[in-house]
Amino acid sequence: MFEIVDADTLFRELLDRVSALEQLTLTDPVPTKVAVARLKRYLVDDARRISLSDLLKAETERVYATLRGAPFTTKNDPRNQPTQDDVRTRLRAYECAIDTLLNLVICGAVWGTPNQNSHWVGCFKRVANWAICKVVNSRSGAT
Repeated sequence: MFEIVDADTLFRELLDRVSALEQLTLTDPVPTKVAVARLKRYLVDDARRISLSDLLKAETERVYATLRGAPFTTKNDPRNQPTQDDVRTRLRAYECAIDTLLNLVICGAVWGTPNQNSHWVGCFKRVANWAICKVVNSRSGAT
């Protein structure tokens, strides 16, 4: 609670508190539509470039951590061949894991400026490099 001195002070304090709450939730997983709405606000306002970077990094790291998790690890065991249902289930899980990041990158690539291109490339590289490392490691017997 805070004391209301005048309208200007009230709105300034309210804005400060809402901004602080938004900063707290930048690293929390958010629904795709909310994340894309944030992205759109950040794309058009150069003063929010740090928020843009934080949003994308948080979502990219969430995807990276998810893809490295147990549901996505495999063992190179020729006796344990996946069925078509296993493959479909795995693909759906991948789609769910990357959905928000994919929507952010698509929106950003369409509506962003050339100065923001490094963000989209960075997101892609982080996730793609993990996938490349995983393939190399699986060939060597590691997971």
